[in-house]
Amino acid sequence: MAIAPSGSYLWVATGSGITPYQISSTGALTQGSAISAFNDPVVGALQVDPSGKWLLDASLAGNLYAFPITTSGAQDTSRSIQTMQLASASAVQPGGLAISPSGSTYPIIAVALGATYGTQIFPFASGNAAPIGSPYSKTLTPYGKSGVAATVAVAIDPSNGFLYVGETDAFPGSTTGDTGALRVYAINSNSVTEISYTTPYPSGGTTPHAILAASNGYVYVANWQGASSGIVTAFLLNASTPSLTLQSNTVATGDEPYSMAVDSTGDFVMVVNSQGSPYFNAFTFDTTNTGQLDASATGSTAAGPVAIVAVPK
Repeated sequence: MAIAPSGSYLWVATGSGITPYQISSTGALTQGSAISAFNDPVVGALQVDPSGKWLLDASLAGNLYAFPITTSGAQDTSRSIQTMQLASASAVQPGGLAISPSGSTYPIIAVALGATYGTQIFPFASGNAAPIGSPYSKTLTPYGKSGVAATVAVAIDPSNGFLYVGETDAFPGSTTGDTGALRVYAINSNSVTEISYTTPYPSGGTTPHAILAASNGYVYVANWQGASSGIVTAFLLNASTPSLTLQSNTVATGDEPYSMAVDSTGDFVMVVNSQGSPYFNAFTFDTTNTGQLDASATGSTAAGPVAIVAVPK
């Protein structure tokens, strides 16, 4: 399942299509009409662009769709759906689609395409009738061995114009089991440029399935750790260098953390874990140590959660 918030609506993709739900002041959901002009039964990831005009769908069938929507949670039938072919019909994960925040100098869409192709980048202009531009000429291939290493998550910095990419099997010889990688790219006009370092940053585990670039200047990565509980690692961004510094304080999650979100107040970071123990973690920001996360609450969900979003109240 993939989900995306838009104002007081929540767009939900399942095997039967994409449906909006209106969110009441009490949190109750009222189902709206599914997108009627198209039915994508293999949605991988969803995002709504910052203008609220477009619902972006990265499909496991190998397409990137831009569905025109209204602020009242419906398809805008006065505008056309745009379809762009992805480099691969790979397994796009819920964390494998990112779009630049409002006010970005060079707005883009990034899609994580798993092994071989890695990450594909498209320019994006919400005011255009067809908002997705032709993809950048080259995909960002994974750092590790071709066909083995895979890109599973992408995120875009809300303030500093950086793209973050999470990859598996980047360091297969690691003696600590920290085989995942976090890569960082500056976003330019018609290109992205990887920042200068000897190797990408070890992500803190084997599978960095979720990346949260927070407004406080920290980047949080939720990692699988094999059969062990997951972990969230924190990096501090120095935008002028640019560089990341791994922070010493980490927090444990349940097994196989899959998705991460920060609430609209900026007080809580929430994680869902596909294999439970627990299925849900909530963390607060430490009041003394900037950027540090403190365990706050745990909870249960239906088995196998893979996505979480926070809806503005």
